[in-house]
Amino acid sequence: MTIVREETPIYNELSPLPDGGEEGGSATVSPEVSAGAAPRVTPWAVPGVSTEVTTEKPAAPRRKKVAIVGGGPTRAKAPYKKKDWEIWAFSSSKYRYRRVDRWFEIHHLKDLRQQLAGRRRGRRTFEGYMKYMRRLKCPVYMMKRHRKIPRSVKFPKDELIKEFGPCFTSTASWLVGLAIMEGYETIGLWGINPRGPEYRRQRAALRYLLSVAKRRGIRLVFPKEFSIRIPKKAKRVRTRVLYAYGWKSKKAWWRDRVYRRLRRERLRRLRRKVRRKLRRRVRRVHRRRRSRAVRARRARRARALRDGARQPRTLRYKYGMHHMRGRAA
Repeated sequence: MTIVREETPIYNELSPLPDGGEEGGSATVSPEVSAGAAPRVTPWAVPGVSTEVTTEKPAAPRRKKVAIVGGGPTRAKAPYKKKDWEIWAFSSSKYRYRRVDRWFEIHHLKDLRQQLAGRRRGRRTFEGYMKYMRRLKCPVYMMKRHRKIPRSVKFPKDELIKEFGPCFTSTASWLVGLAIMEGYETIGLWGINPRGPEYRRQRAALRYLLSVAKRRGIRLVFPKEFSIRIPKKAKRVRTRVLYAYGWKSKKAWWRDRVYRRLRRERLRRLRRKVRRKLRRRVRRVHRRRRSRAVRARRARRARALRDGARQPRTLRYKYGMHHMRGRAA
């Protein structure tokens, strides 16, 4: 806190002098003024009134509630109508969210294109999803700012890793960590329920971050369908491949479906290539056989024309020589 205190007031010539003095009376002049230096102009010092000036900024108000909404069935139960809840959403599904304050898509665009290449019911295509994010009127948090998304914002990955370590294995875990770091008092999860063997890697990190939030005194709100149990003691989780950011790694488990589809497409291409080669070979064989048959037919016809009427009757009719019946060879 910076404090400015005025100790010695300086009077100008139009003000009444102290001790009832009048203009022209005796007054004490400082050495700097008598030496010809310009006097320092200061405000009046009023007796009994403090002249302290503070430059401290008021503390930012603590944020209240945030609802993290995914693409699961319970997304419809999120508190969209309650204005004291801030809505954070993420999903490539075609569901129309009633209200969104922040949108999150932290996958690399190449990874996202490959994931959305396979047609799935209820999912947007890559072009449709990009068009949807372009139309959003709220900040869109991405791996980096993208020129095609005008409201894109870089996601604070480094700050979260510094705060919690490399433990993030899903988009929901990234968002829970961000909500804790930004100081929300209440965190709610809707449309998020990592159930099943394909989500086993995601549950541990989400359980750890929720237990961290609970230990810090943050109130947690879940729908009835939420199946993750939060332990009292937070067990630290570490992962070698950060979700979304390690998409080039062969151990990127969230791309297993993409790898299977790419493998199937590769096998299809190989089969098509083999079929083309076989067809070409078969065509060559047929051409050779045809050419041999044609040559043999032509030779027989030439021989028959050479022999003339001496050929049997069937051959004469076959080769169109029945008009040569009575002729000699």
